[in-house]
Amino acid sequence: MKNIILTLLLAFPSMAKSQGIESPEWTKDLIVYEISTKNFTSPNGPGTGTFQSTQKKVPYLAELGINGVWLTGHNWADDKHFYGLWTQYATIRPDSIDSSLGTKNDLKLMVDEFHKYDIKVFLDVVTHGVMNYSPLIAENPKWFKSGSWGMTDYDWHGNHKDLDEWWVKTHVDYVLQQGIDGYRLDVSIYRPDLWYEIKRQCAEAGHPIVIFLEFERPSNNVCDFYQRSRKLSEQTHGIDTILPAYANVALGFKKKYENKSDYSIKVFYEDGSFDEGSSLRRGQLAVKIKNEPAVTMVSDVTFLENPDNVIDLLISNIDTTKKITKLRIHSDPKDGYHKWNLSSNELKARQEHGDTLSLLLKPPAPQLQYYSVQLSAHDDGWDGFPSDRNPYVAEGSRCLFGYNCLLSPAIPLFMSGEEFNAGFSANPKLTPELFGKGEEGKGTWLYGAVIDWAELDEDEHRSMFNDVKKMISIRKSESDLLRSYTNDTLPDIFGLDYIAKIDLPVPFAIQNEHKIIIVIGNNTETDVKLTVKVPLKKVSINPDRTYVIQDLWNDKKWEIPGKELENFQINVTRDKVSSGGLAIFKITK
Repeated sequence: MKNIILTLLLAFPSMAKSQGIESPEWTKDLIVYEISTKNFTSPNGPGTGTFQSTQKKVPYLAELGINGVWLTGHNWADDKHFYGLWTQYATIRPDSIDSSLGTKNDLKLMVDEFHKYDIKVFLDVVTHGVMNYSPLIAENPKWFKSGSWGMTDYDWHGNHKDLDEWWVKTHVDYVLQQGIDGYRLDVSIYRPDLWYEIKRQCAEAGHPIVIFLEFERPSNNVCDFYQRSRKLSEQTHGIDTILPAYANVALGFKKKYENKSDYSIKVFYEDGSFDEGSSLRRGQLAVKIKNEPAVTMVSDVTFLENPDNVIDLLISNIDTTKKITKLRIHSDPKDGYHKWNLSSNELKARQEHGDTLSLLLKPPAPQLQYYSVQLSAHDDGWDGFPSDRNPYVAEGSRCLFGYNCLLSPAIPLFMSGEEFNAGFSANPKLTPELFGKGEEGKGTWLYGAVIDWAELDEDEHRSMFNDVKKMISIRKSESDLLRSYTNDTLPDIFGLDYIAKIDLPVPFAIQNEHKIIIVIGNNTETDVKLTVKVPLKKVSINPDRTYVIQDLWNDKKWEIPGKELENFQINVTRDKVSSGGLAIFKITK
């Protein structure tokens, strides 16, 4: 069998350009709460929320304990393009406040109120384009080219200096004039250099910001973290129980951030068919990593330019009866997502060389980022989600909220209403299909969930609120361990063996030199008695010493001989009841 060797030297930008802008110190402690501005409050009926009405809820959010708000609604936007209702994502022009939400001064007053309680505010930015009738297109026709999502897209790579300057000024002004603390970028970043300049100007003005991107994409280290880096649900069907992180947080964390990269290959043929495979998963194609050079999080231009430091992949089982037109490679390493493409011209000689390809890829610059975990977001309940199901993710599960999200060593993100197990009530205009088709009021897109705050007067909802509030308080009080980390480090987190009559999520421990936090989740409808086996040597526990142990979930404290931790017996109340679903212990070394 003959092989063909293809070398793809796709240059990725060096980290050097953005090394001077470090993430603000507060980034690692963020707890991000998403607000759909129009639907979060209803001062004049469903879908009438404003900056002023949102401002009135700030004391409530301060009581809950979150310290970051992702505001999905501020600029002038269309009121029916997506799902039949007003959304931030149908932007008309990003440099104008939507008058139905208030004024620039109203926005500033709301931000000031959040800041009074040490809550950061992030605006959502639609980076790809504007509505087809936007006055920006008539004013600056050269700025635009083609389109997507039923909108007209910016020509980001057309060398329009005036577009670049306008974009930078628009987003610097929101920071310096309205006090905004950063941005969430929808779909993609397109121009990392512009966002670097925005961060630079804000930092120089004394207001450093955080930028997080929806998907994992190369960002030249401009993005501080990614929204969907680790998510607990799929937007068209809900909780994803097959994810490693669902049943074993420690294992899922290590698979995501510690293991070797996963290289996914997709080969496209002239007849329209394709084959695909991955280095970690089964597929028609077999993908073998022959060499993957170690990459540090320190910019090393010499390393990137050294021809000996290449990624060497071997792809087998290609269909030799068909002509290849394109080959696409995705990588999902711990340092970020990357993509390479080979065109038909680069592959035209392949047909003569059997069913195996050897690819040599230039390694991309590593992407320094904070770990994150998403419980839910506005895209849950997307077009195709079952109409008879609730698009909220936790649905009262203390286990899912705590074990999988708030007590994980990552930046947690969740949608408003999750914290008190809000019932899903659709905006009367919300349609089931993306572009407004279907019966109004029958959609499930979580962006269009109208929150009924009266539910907090009911014991079931108030107890959920109190439990989430307690989880957040525990996270904050133990923030030396229960915080996010950057991917140049890995927290000392590991699963614990246990004995129980039913299967539970695998308990995990996270430690430093001073203490150990043990988190146990019970996602069942049964109270469970279990024995957790703490590895004494691994956690530096002397079996002959006595240690102070705190039950953080039930606010108790006692002393325990080290030897007893080898077979630590615990009762964990069933899930979805007050103070249920969790056990959280701290052992001081």
